[in-house]
Amino acid sequence: MKSLHASIVASLFCAAGSTSAQNPVLYFEDFESGDGGYTLISPGLDTWEYAVPVGGPGAAHSGSFCWGTTLDGVLADSGSIQSPPIDVSAAAGDSGLVVSWWQFIDDLPGYRLSVYVTSGANDQNLFGRWYPVDADEPVGTGWHRMRAFVGAEFTEAPFQILFHAAGGYAIDDVMIERARLVPVEVEDFESGPGGFDAEQVWAVGKSDNCPWGTYDPPSGENHWGTALPGCGYPPFASNVDLLSRPVDLTPYQNRHEVYLHWMRSVYFEGADGGLHAMSFDDGATWVDFGGRHWGADGSFFGTFVGYGIPLDPAVADDVILRFRLESDSIESEYGMWIDDFTVSVPEDIPGSGANAPGSLRRASGAFELGAVVGLEIDDPADSFPTGSVGLVLSSLQPDAQLPAGTSIPGWSLSSPGAAGDLLVGVAPLAALFVGSAWSPSQPSEVALAIPNSGSLIGVELYLQGLLVDPSGPFTRFGATTGLFEKIAN
Repeated sequence: MKSLHASIVASLFCAAGSTSAQNPVLYFEDFESGDGGYTLISPGLDTWEYAVPVGGPGAAHSGSFCWGTTLDGVLADSGSIQSPPIDVSAAAGDSGLVVSWWQFIDDLPGYRLSVYVTSGANDQNLFGRWYPVDADEPVGTGWHRMRAFVGAEFTEAPFQILFHAAGGYAIDDVMIERARLVPVEVEDFESGPGGFDAEQVWAVGKSDNCPWGTYDPPSGENHWGTALPGCGYPPFASNVDLLSRPVDLTPYQNRHEVYLHWMRSVYFEGADGGLHAMSFDDGATWVDFGGRHWGADGSFFGTFVGYGIPLDPAVADDVILRFRLESDSIESEYGMWIDDFTVSVPEDIPGSGANAPGSLRRASGAFELGAVVGLEIDDPADSFPTGSVGLVLSSLQPDAQLPAGTSIPGWSLSSPGAAGDLLVGVAPLAALFVGSAWSPSQPSEVALAIPNSGSLIGVELYLQGLLVDPSGPFTRFGATTGLFEKIAN
């Protein structure tokens, strides 16, 4: 088979031209070369420090250095650090950004945590904790990776991330990625509740006479909100829930991610906030995904901005989201308004439609450092002979002719003699993986081992399969659809 593989690679080089590299990672900071330019918001206070941990987590998530409030073993005062301005203009025209970071929380009485981002006039809370209000929400031990989606409006100006902590907290490996999504389902609530369910003051309606002035929802007139119609506030000391409809994840389980995102406007005074959770068992149990959304001085987004979460669709058949608002007994200045609830998937590589849908799928594993990913190549029409061999082409570049791809005569998977689309860049290929023999009852299985190397974090991979039948007088190739993947840490 070695000579066959060599001839395939040679033919691929002839078939497609070179392409420009694409890199979805706009920013990555592991703090190994310095403090990353992060600065204290309140200079002079002994709050955050950049160091090799002795206390707190005891070690950075990666390498030796990180930022934290208890790295020397002593709990500091309340304070915040802020990243330098980050240029995210390369994401203009994309769906938005994915912000991720690794965090360690010391479960200490009295702690308050908040992570939020700013871009021009736009602000968005990504994560928060407040003890003892959130004491019944599990914090966990060790380092945990957090990921959140923010909308396209955050690509319009220099971007900054702020971490606020009154308690033990540490961060490491902060990353910003481009999010290029294709909407699959959109609910704008113009025709009603959209399958959502709520209690007390949540309702579908129109916001009028808001105390900060009027503003337009992202689409139509109606949306979910508290104290609708109108723009009032819920009563004192109230906890009210809005539950999304169950989102069916099974159509997306051949993908590495599915995104649930929505447009949101909120107003919280400093002691109120919103908790976000998800359930994979029809509401029997809940898992926090965003913590308490609040700010040290309250949170106020006068216009709707995008927020959401990426999920691995393989974790369950469906998911329900819970939006909970909490108010203290002193003031009732709070509210949340939600519109355009959207289910999206990352851009895949379908080509012109000539390649059979579902012919390349991720069967197991995740594209993470040190992992082994199982892919399957199949011919839905069973037109290839038993014993054909599967190959997976892995490239750092897409084909130059995407979204259609380069049409190659005779490369159809299911229709012998017809053309198929080449979808990945082959000058040069990153790797060529050989799979098992194919039969009508057994897809060709291909294993991709991802090295445990930090330099691969955020690397973008374009993958396409070939089913190869060398048994006839002429070698026959059948091209699959493609996959677009990003390596996570």
